[in-house]
Amino acid sequence: MAEAKKKHTIDELNALYSKSIECDREIFAEQRSNVMLIAGKHYTGKDSKALSKLRDTREIPSDTRIRLTKNHIQRIAKMYLNHIVSAAPGIKIIPRNEKEIQDQKSAQLNDSVWQFSADNMNFPMKVISLAKDYVDLGETATKIFWNPHAGDFKGFEQAVDEATGEPVVDPETGEMVPDEGKPVFTGRLEIEKILSTNLLRDENS
Repeated sequence: MAEAKKKHTIDELNALYSKSIECDREIFAEQRSNVMLIAGKHYTGKDSKALSKLRDTREIPSDTRIRLTKNHIQRIAKMYLNHIVSAAPGIKIIPRNEKEIQDQKSAQLNDSVWQFSADNMNFPMKVISLAKDYVDLGETATKIFWNPHAGDFKGFEQAVDEATGEPVVDPETGEMVPDEGKPVFTGRLEIEKILSTNLLRDENS
């Protein structure tokens, strides 16, 4: 029989979190610098005031003054992004065995479900957003899951008597009584973007 997985204490979880942050501190700093470069804010913080004074002062001859060059990184990043997105393939569900009618029908049904989900979540824009993270930050990650609490509202769950565990029925109408504290939704496939700075790892991985 497999052993139950040990649960960490709060102190152990805090220690793991601190180690995860520390092992990627340099990478996170580099990613922040990349974002600032692409945003055109590569001269920020305490140094920016000093540079501003050097640019504006008349005491320093023009031939020895710092000359700031135009930042083309944003334009280059957009070019990379456009090339990646233009080559990004779509998603098409096909039958495992193209000669089997059952496989064809199953593939058509699943493809219809996927196309409906893709339209609802605006999938092309998600691809662009993820590709931009890849270009700007150097990595991207997603959490793909079925969210039972999303989608259209269907109604409420059946109320259950806490003492007996039996469904509650209205004695006058004979209809089941809904539990208004437990709404039911149609559910929806969701793709949640995880920023690389929020993606922690074990220090030994």
